[in-house]
Amino acid sequence: MATVRQLPESASPTEHIDLSRMRHELRTPINHILGYCEMLMEEGQLPASFSNDLRCIHSGGKQLQTLIAQYFDEETFFQQRDLHQLYHELRTPVNHVIGYSELLKEQAQEQGLEASVLADLEKIRVAAANSLALVEAYLIEPRLPDEPGQDRALGTASRDWKLNLGFGFQVPAPASARSGFIGEGCILIIDDDDATREMLARRLRRDGYTVATTANGLHGLTLARVEKFDLVLLDMVMPGLDGFQVLAKFKA
Repeated sequence: MATVRQLPESASPTEHIDLSRMRHELRTPINHILGYCEMLMEEGQLPASFSNDLRCIHSGGKQLQTLIAQYFDEETFFQQRDLHQLYHELRTPVNHVIGYSELLKEQAQEQGLEASVLADLEKIRVAAANSLALVEAYLIEPRLPDEPGQDRALGTASRDWKLNLGFGFQVPAPASARSGFIGEGCILIIDDDDATREMLARRLRRDGYTVATTANGLHGLTLARVEKFDLVLLDMVMPGLDGFQVLAKFKA
């Protein structure tokens, strides 16, 4: 059994933990779970027996979102003295997501459903497993920086997880028929996370939008100079030019 190492009372936690990065890393796989689940729920061609399990997966993802918001803010996180209890609260809905996604995969295989359904269910399962690994890395085996002042988040979680601006978003309905941007227009997605780009692009193209994607802020600026876009969905945490730098260059 892993040993829980609690934060020392004498230390200043903010010296050692990049809490905003931790939140970004924890939220990303949760957004993957919700996004792929919502796309499956909107399919309309899945067996009726899938509905309840998909709702359970979606509920688990929403519960995780709530827990991250509740416990990983600056006022709350550093007051936590029982990291194992926090880990348990997060692990429970993750295990529900993994369990339901595995059950649905088995049913989909038995019923000979399309490969795309199996692929999306597997992406949900993988995202949930990644979420669990991140929670374990942060809360079960936390470690401090190797050098004073080094900007390192607590734990050994993968640095590949980045902030994204959220899945499961809904473009607001037009106020009138003449303001009908819905299903029209060209959207640019700039995000270094492959799953984020894929999910957003699939959802938007299915809704009738023209979509361009790139993993690089500099390339996004280049695309914006040669193409006309109505909307940009921009990741704020990226290697090279981050989202804030891209916004500054857009405005300039």
